[in-house]
Amino acid sequence: MITFQGTTLLPRMERRFRRHPISKLSGRGASTAPGFFSRGIALIYFISSIYCARSFRSLAAPPIGLCHIGTTAIRRIRARAVFRHCSGPLNFQTERPLLVSERVNGANSGHQIGTPADAENSTCLGKPLFINNSTGGATGFGGGRTGFSHAGGVTGGCEAVPHNTMHGAVGGPTGWMSAFNTAPLDPIFWLHHANLDRLWVVWLKGNSKHVNPTMAAWLTAVRFGFHDAGGSVVSITPSQVLDTRDALLDYMYEDESDPLHTAGPAVAPLAARTTMEIQRIPEMVGATDTQQAITVGQESSSVQFALQAPTGPALTLDAADPTAPREVHLNIENITATGRPIESYEVYVNVPDGDTPENHPELMAGLIPRFGIFEASRPTLEHAGDGLNYAFDITAVVAGLQKLGKWDPSNIRITFVPHRSEAERTAATSTLPIRIGRVSLYFA
Repeated sequence: MITFQGTTLLPRMERRFRRHPISKLSGRGASTAPGFFSRGIALIYFISSIYCARSFRSLAAPPIGLCHIGTTAIRRIRARAVFRHCSGPLNFQTERPLLVSERVNGANSGHQIGTPADAENSTCLGKPLFINNSTGGATGFGGGRTGFSHAGGVTGGCEAVPHNTMHGAVGGPTGWMSAFNTAPLDPIFWLHHANLDRLWVVWLKGNSKHVNPTMAAWLTAVRFGFHDAGGSVVSITPSQVLDTRDALLDYMYEDESDPLHTAGPAVAPLAARTTMEIQRIPEMVGATDTQQAITVGQESSSVQFALQAPTGPALTLDAADPTAPREVHLNIENITATGRPIESYEVYVNVPDGDTPENHPELMAGLIPRFGIFEASRPTLEHAGDGLNYAFDITAVVAGLQKLGKWDPSNIRITFVPHRSEAERTAATSTLPIRIGRVSLYFA
């Protein structure tokens, strides 16, 4: 069995992969753009047993679709470098084709990769909806409605953590996993995306209200091309890969249990779920000046801005049901970078003056992973290069501050702290700063 982030990933029915030589890989499109949750992750077993046995022997230069699906095109990466030893059955006693040096410092010498915050999955599994609010409000498990792109809209819950966070944790500032164009060259990529695929199954099974999008733009508008074992291009749409037990995929994971152990309504079959809950309408109650971009570098830095009482949708919600808990969402918008390497960052709310943010985990809003920021910063014909956006539900943080009498309804301070594993701290890699276009707060 193979484990990653503490989870068994190799399916029970390994033999079934032999009947399906299509590289059904998980792509990465921003938010709910078709592709991020495309099914059927090509596991290490699938790659070594099928591609090494079939494709690599028959193709002189195999254009295997090891795809990290991008903004304007599928990035096809020739796998010769990683699979240069695959001339026949692998002997793992003498060969180490899965070991690559382009990882975070210490990853290949026994150090822990990342932190518990990087691998945390309870937040995304607790999302009631798949689709984000259009702006400002709660994130969904999948993300917001966007085109097929690296940018646009707020990053979805599972894409943010653990997808982006673990990419950055494994790759570190300069490794393969930290960049779109090279991430699939690290075999850990396949374990990682297999776990994301598994988390999608866990989320769907966790509650009968957890449903996939039903709009045609998500289901059938985009076709993904891959290469089969004979080198021929085969295309599929997201609608074909929504259930791992359907004929095309025909697999299941060893562990599909819900780690949250929440007792939700009885789970209905996937085919019977057709409705999604309506989200609250968020109202912005404060933001930084968009004319003064925020630069965050290798040291902690803070920004604060004024808040005002709601006058629109949030006020209407309060009047309609004064007992309903108000949602509070912190948005970090238009995060860009001019190059690599860059840091990942922890985001804190109202850290006391003179205190160390790390001493207050109860004030942590979330993580801004390094993964994807640089790629989303590069303008193309289709996209402006305006970076990534993250939204954090800080309802519990604000409630805790209110309980202690430390919440100021007229002002908020946000602190950014470089997020580094122990191994990264010892490496002390010099990094470039990131820029943040705006920090805003919404009530819903």
